[in-house]
Amino acid sequence: MEQLRANVLALDLKECNDFDDNRVKGIMKDNLSRLKYLSLGSATTKLPKAIENLQCLHTLELSKTNVVALPIEVIKLPHLVHLFGKVKLRKKRSIHAVQVIDDIISNKKSIGQKSKLQTLSGFIIDKDSIIPQLMVHMRGLRKVKIWCDYSTGEGNTIHLKEAIENMVMYEMDTGVGVRSLSLYLGNALENLLGRLGETNGFLTTLKLHGRLSQFPKFVTSLTGIKELCLSSTNLTGSDLSGSGLGDLPCLLYLKLVEYNLVGFVIKKGDYPVLQRLCLVVESPNPILPKIEEEALPELVSLHLLCVRLGDLAGINIRNHTNLQEVALDSAISMETIITWENEARKHPKRPKVLFFKRVGTPNTGCTVKYTATERPKTPESTGPGESMEINN
Repeated sequence: MEQLRANVLALDLKECNDFDDNRVKGIMKDNLSRLKYLSLGSATTKLPKAIENLQCLHTLELSKTNVVALPIEVIKLPHLVHLFGKVKLRKKRSIHAVQVIDDIISNKKSIGQKSKLQTLSGFIIDKDSIIPQLMVHMRGLRKVKIWCDYSTGEGNTIHLKEAIENMVMYEMDTGVGVRSLSLYLGNALENLLGRLGETNGFLTTLKLHGRLSQFPKFVTSLTGIKELCLSSTNLTGSDLSGSGLGDLPCLLYLKLVEYNLVGFVIKKGDYPVLQRLCLVVESPNPILPKIEEEALPELVSLHLLCVRLGDLAGINIRNHTNLQEVALDSAISMETIITWENEARKHPKRPKVLFFKRVGTPNTGCTVKYTATERPKTPESTGPGESMEINN
């Protein structure tokens, strides 16, 4: 049995809802010297310091757990490449914890350079967080997701700026693989992006959630960006139209989650290779972008997730000859549903009309979430509809 445990390479426990903290502690005490992959489920609320025994751990998946704080020993795992979850570093007042933190800070350059972390998705930072200081020295980061808990503090903003600059500039001449950055920073977002300015770095995916007063130059200075999501930025359609956003040469997917998009105009020649456009408009009287004729020639997917969408809202889908699907909020009126279905039938490609249902209530730091669902029933129809969750 001892030999068998020593040869275990992966433990996928994310669906084991009764695998509690005591059992997790038992894993750390077992002789799992070769364990490379560990995922845990909802019964897990904390990780023990003994996780330092998993010296070969490659991937730690905590997305389905209720873990909110990690022991600081996780950062020093020598072979950890992927870390998933939404966690902070655990704060303790014990003498040992203070000594370990002091050791990490004093050796942050060495620890960062030795780190093999590519995925840090993600961490919650606050004014006391040391993660930004460590990230400055991590040269292998490829996917980073960060939430802000209240004010990050001036020092952490400076470190985070440097860490992001390093991430988007490191080996950018190779232009290889995915490089993704997601920032859910609330009111702290503008300060950080203002400091970044025109970085002229490389990213393939960028997601920004937080209030802005003007469109950040950081976005349009990036090369290679294929997916962009702007959420709750408070930018207007006019801000977006004059931003240079439409000049991004590689942009394939654009998602905008805003209260209104008044003044947003997409002209012929803008977004030359855009294939997917998702608009989530919160206003009770949503005004959708004006899309000029012959604009967006490559568009195959159009998501218009507006609860109060009225009729076609000025959108002429027949201008988009490659269109394959249109997605609507399932809460819109049956009259509007029928109008869109009739319009889809007139399109040469007869695109599918899909429906999405909003789930949960967005909180600070969260984006609007939808799940795919069946077509809403007409008054004479009966029977429940089924739904499945998708990453919208």
